Amino acid sequence: MLEKTVAFLAGPNLPFAPSSLAYKQAYMFVFAVPITVITFGSYIIENLLLGLYPLASIESAMLLLLLGAYLDFRRNHRVQRAMLLLIFTVSAVTISGLYFEGIEPYAILFWTAALPLFVFLLLGHRAGLRWSLVNIGGIVAVIVVTAYSRAPLFPVGLLLQVLFGYLVVSAIAYYFERQRATLERRLSATLRERESLLREIHHRVKNNMQVIIGLLWLQSESTQNPACSQVLRTNIDRLSAIAALHERLYEQKNIQRIDMREYLEAIVSHLRSLTSHTITLACEPLYLEMHHALQVGLITNEAVTNALQHAFTDTQQGEVRIRFRREGDACILEIADNGRGMKAKTAEVKESLGSLLIRDFADALPHAALKIETAPSVSLSLTFSCRNAPHRDTHR
Repeated sequence: MLEKTVAFLAGPNLPFAPSSLAYKQAYMFVFAVPITVITFGSYIIENLLLGLYPLASIESAMLLLLLGAYLDFRRNHRVQRAMLLLIFTVSAVTISGLYFEGIEPYAILFWTAALPLFVFLLLGHRAGLRWSLVNIGGIVAVIVVTAYSRAPLFPVGLLLQVLFGYLVVSAIAYYFERQRATLERRLSATLRERESLLREIHHRVKNNMQVIIGLLWLQSESTQNPACSQVLRTNIDRLSAIAALHERLYEQKNIQRIDMREYLEAIVSHLRSLTSHTITLACEPLYLEMHHALQVGLITNEAVTNALQHAFTDTQQGEVRIRFRREGDACILEIADNGRGMKAKTAEVKESLGSLLIRDFADALPHAALKIETAPSVSLSLTFSCRNAPHRDTHR
């Protein structure tokens, strides 16, 4: 629900991962803008009714600038620029309120004291420090102008206290924001080291599985029993599907999710090399968690292998069609062949090892619904929940 709200306010195709700093900044910006617009609007109406036109003019100009920044952000998603414009509008109205009458005195003093927190929260410690210096310059300018004003809104002594308070709050906010940024960098470095170790583990697992596959292949070639050779080659295909997953995890940047198009293509490419029949793959760009991707890959390998072994006659040019797509919060895997089908009933089909494995793999997926048709040809349809599976790689 929260991500949909952010997507609605920020515009379509927000190019940031939900865990990234840019996404958090975009989240704060799109929620701060409506609040700021409502606040500015209420001040403008109140000041116009009271005849306080100078501050109302400044607030109106800042409101138009903020709306322009919001529209620009929806089109271009430039977070830093949007944040700077938001800070500029809020700072301009707040500091102007120290000189021009219009905002309640206690309210303007409160917002001036809270302004450093707003600045460092939205901009970070480095950009926040630079912008705080600009705000300090603005407050000093107000103090100088007030010193020569005949009817000042606030006495100079109070404004000097406001300046001192701004400096103190800015120093505290800068310290804690700098500490937070330091801890975040250390955490990021730890996570990168962890990813490197995991990537190395996946690489070693893939290499070890390739050794096992090679040993099984040598054994299948040396055995004189055709049935035993077929069993060994079937297990080689299963291990190849698992090895392909670890290879994807080793090669790609995101080790949390698997690019299903590349993963299924690797499995299908291996199976194509073993048969003269046609295997077609249509897969939407989807990224699944490693455990779910493995189950889908094993089901695909098992179903296609069964079709290649049993669906076609010796003279028939067979075709196996694979389609993987998403509909709403569900992912759908469909595998069908143009073979001769099976006369056995579904209950009898369950007795084969391949079908039992397919059902076991399907049970490991969330809210899975598996349907197998045996006539006129064999087809498989698997539906499972994939609410959090993105259409693109959000690892940035």
